[in-house]
Amino acid sequence: MRRDRALSVEAGGEAAVAVGGDNVAPVITNPVVNNTLNLHVLREEPTLVSRARNLPPGVPDFTGRVAEIEVIEREVLDGRKGQRSVTAVVTGKPGVGKTCLAVHLAHRMGMTYEDGELYADLRGVDDRPAASEEIMARFMQALGVPEKEIPGDPALRLDAYRKTVTGRSLLIILDNAADEKQVRPLLPPSAGALVLVTSRNRLMGLESVHRCDLETFPISTSLDFMRKVVGDEVVDREPHDAQRVAEFCGHLPLALRIAAIRMHSTRNMRLSDLARELGDERERIEALRVGDLAVRAAFNLSYRKMGKGARNAFKRLAHVPGADFGAGICSAVTGFEVRQASRMLQKLSEANLVEQTEVPGRFRFHDLLKVFSREKMEKDPADRNQDDRRRMFLWLQNSALKAQFTLGACSRLKFRTMEVRRSTLSKPRHLGWSRNFPTRWRAWVWLKRTNLPNMWYAWLWRCPVFAKQWVTGASGRRLSMLGHGLLKRSMSRLWLSCS
Repeated sequence: MRRDRALSVEAGGEAAVAVGGDNVAPVITNPVVNNTLNLHVLREEPTLVSRARNLPPGVPDFTGRVAEIEVIEREVLDGRKGQRSVTAVVTGKPGVGKTCLAVHLAHRMGMTYEDGELYADLRGVDDRPAASEEIMARFMQALGVPEKEIPGDPALRLDAYRKTVTGRSLLIILDNAADEKQVRPLLPPSAGALVLVTSRNRLMGLESVHRCDLETFPISTSLDFMRKVVGDEVVDREPHDAQRVAEFCGHLPLALRIAAIRMHSTRNMRLSDLARELGDERERIEALRVGDLAVRAAFNLSYRKMGKGARNAFKRLAHVPGADFGAGICSAVTGFEVRQASRMLQKLSEANLVEQTEVPGRFRFHDLLKVFSREKMEKDPADRNQDDRRRMFLWLQNSALKAQFTLGACSRLKFRTMEVRRSTLSKPRHLGWSRNFPTRWRAWVWLKRTNLPNMWYAWLWRCPVFAKQWVTGASGRRLSMLGHGLLKRSMSRLWLSCS
């Protein structure tokens, strides 16, 4: 009977007997896989009979990730040559396809691991993540350990788990990991295993692991994915609108899947209709929802797991114009000190809510995450948002002033009108300087009556306004920022001269 099964596997190369020999599981046509299975069957070993296999279903329309798959497979081959286990940590922003890649790899490579494939959702983004001891018990039962023999004491259970998995050839998926503390006890201590960990956090504390940071799709892969879901003819009929839909989705796999499902399931909907709907940024996040799939829900899970300071920084950064930002403007818009703002940005980066640019210390939002950040910001009181913007603009003005002094002297401009105003204001100042007040109190009364500080203050604020009227465009804006930047220093000198 076993020889017949081996011959059928060897001849067809498309199916293998698994889980007690009663169910059939598809595998890739790979001579290494088939030879491994045939060897166990012909030796009449019980490995296949007790083989654990609890993977989720594969993804039929899996697209792209060729480079990532090749790198992980190469790492596995190197691990086998070096007689060591391999742990690959797959990280990325919410909705980028971490679980899809891990499950796809498991179905692709799983049958080369004779003792089975194990899967567990660690619920890392939930309010109560799964305990490592709970996952150990599930894995031991899947590997044939009776429930009554599993110790209740955490330390004893860890010892029992390690004894159970040591020496076994296993593929393990630890999905949605919360942190290193949750993952580390579940890693097999001996060679022969492949562990695929997915997490929204980078898990930088895990040692000797291969890291795979998933990015969003390139445009070609986005269009290939849409073709698989909605069909070639739909994409070919409106190629420009297909590109627009992919761009509005930020090439995020989850958003692309939702958009494609909506397109495929809604009668008479065209890609141009979907592109028009997604083109409204205020409604984009809401439009990317179908059934129990929603971009907002995926983002919310990561947002809720952050601390109060990181959440505050995330939504305040929606005020920032431009393509990227650093700790300086983050400090201005949040009110944190620069060091604290830098730590908040690092935490957001580790959670993949912002991404680092090629320039050290600079970060940026994914397009959809920026829309989500703006949603959160707009729920705050209007006066709070106004204060944030005021601090940000002051910081930008000061930065422009520093840049101007660094790059060189200011251009010569005609400040005739402002010079007349300055000279007029200088007269009462010199008059006050020549007076000999018997007491400081009388000098203060004279100063208040002449209203001199307020007059100077108003004049100084008018300087950049006049400059902006004279010089339009970028030069005018730079001059305006420069004038406002000089205000603080000028006012301090004014008080000295009037005292």
